[in-house]
Amino acid sequence: MPLTAIIVGAGIGGLATAVALRQADIEVTILEKRTTIEEVGYAIDVPPNATRILKHFGMDMTKLRGCHQKSLDVFKADVEPMEAIRSESRDIGDDAPFLSVHRVDYHEALRDLAVDPSLPRKPAQLRCNSRVVAYNPSLGSVSLASGDVIHADVIVAADGNNSKAHTWIVGEEHPARATGLNNVRFTIPSTVMLEHHGMKQLVENTKDRMCVYIDSVGNFIAHYACRDHTLQNFGLYHEDPPDDHSTTTRKKKEIAWQRLGHINSTFASITALVEEDGTYLWQIVDRDPLERLHSGSLVLVGDASHPMQPKMGQGAAQAVEDAAVLGAVLKGVESKSAIPSRLKLWEELRRPRASAIQLMSRTDPSHDGWPNQEDKEKAARFFPHGDLPLTRAEMAAWAFKYDAVAEAHEAFKRPTQELGTNVNP
Repeated sequence: MPLTAIIVGAGIGGLATAVALRQADIEVTILEKRTTIEEVGYAIDVPPNATRILKHFGMDMTKLRGCHQKSLDVFKADVEPMEAIRSESRDIGDDAPFLSVHRVDYHEALRDLAVDPSLPRKPAQLRCNSRVVAYNPSLGSVSLASGDVIHADVIVAADGNNSKAHTWIVGEEHPARATGLNNVRFTIPSTVMLEHHGMKQLVENTKDRMCVYIDSVGNFIAHYACRDHTLQNFGLYHEDPPDDHSTTTRKKKEIAWQRLGHINSTFASITALVEEDGTYLWQIVDRDPLERLHSGSLVLVGDASHPMQPKMGQGAAQAVEDAAVLGAVLKGVESKSAIPSRLKLWEELRRPRASAIQLMSRTDPSHDGWPNQEDKEKAARFFPHGDLPLTRAEMAAWAFKYDAVAEAHEAFKRPTQELGTNVNP
């Protein structure tokens, strides 16, 4: 009998996990609390460590309609003309590019790989309107709001920032906390911007790169293209005190206009090109790394495990890494008795890396290195050989060059005492 898995949540992390487990010949059921899994949203980063995995999955990369980013360039934008401050390379010189894609396109491409019946191996089964209210890691079950209890050999919590699944692992709730950083998001068709005087240069600036525009009062704008350069994606960031809720009572266009007001005059009329219902206010949360990411049959992936700030562009990528490694360590398991050692190996591979990237994601593109000594010291614990990346460039290179699937395969070759677990491939 093949192994069975329940995945809670049908976002990018949940679908990526469904793909990885399907390709490992595991029977997958996805439980989604929403009545539909139609995705909404804006653009998202797909860095090399994620594109490498998507290619391993066999994804048709043209479906992503991605735009290559060879660099992240930071400009001081409250002066005329704008001044280039610093640049971070996003080109690592291999066949795994850094892409910016629309979240909807990403979600649909993963969904196809997970549930398309024409592909090899049994497709994942999707159950919508199925809200999980409790987990039993020792029995391998989840309880639904409907009263149903469903069992599986492996339970994967992939239900995002607000997940409470970790409570069943670490014994108490550690909710993701408000950082104070928030982001007004919107997209504008490239053709619309090109029709307006002065905006052509902004569109051309996003060829092969992300542009970050900063001012002297704490605003910064992330701007890049997606969907084959037909859409321009904007994120207008500002950090307020965590207990300041004023942004929730104001119109998002008003907030956007205020943030753009300190920037170069080129940006002045951008808000006139978007509608209020076409904007989204994203309150950004994160959490210190958890001490454990699995217990019994239950594992945490993506934001349910390691919510992080977007400053490294690694949130979704770490969910995809979680998924790929889980598929790799469970592939070929014939006996349920082998599952505990495989899940322990999964945690040993994933917790140090994902935790370090959580902390790196608190660094800022407008400054180089670790601005917070406490976060630096926390991150250093995950680099026992003293090779902690110190600059943003070093952090990016360390993140991008990682091959999650290859590392999982390599782990099977290590001595069991080095792994800290008894693993038989």
